[in-house]
Amino acid sequence: MSTVRRSLLLTLLVVILGSVIFLATWDHPPEVRQIELVVPDEQLPR
Repeated sequence: MSTVRRSLLLTLLVVILGSVIFLATWDHPPEVRQIELVVPDEQLPR
């Protein structure tokens, strides 16, 4: 394998592994939105 091909493969591997590690450890905050739901009296237990 040529030196150029080996360097490209190593660079690609480092980028992929870095991306996987970043996504696995990233603390992404969940979406926060208020939901109001009207429940009719007929659906409530008696």
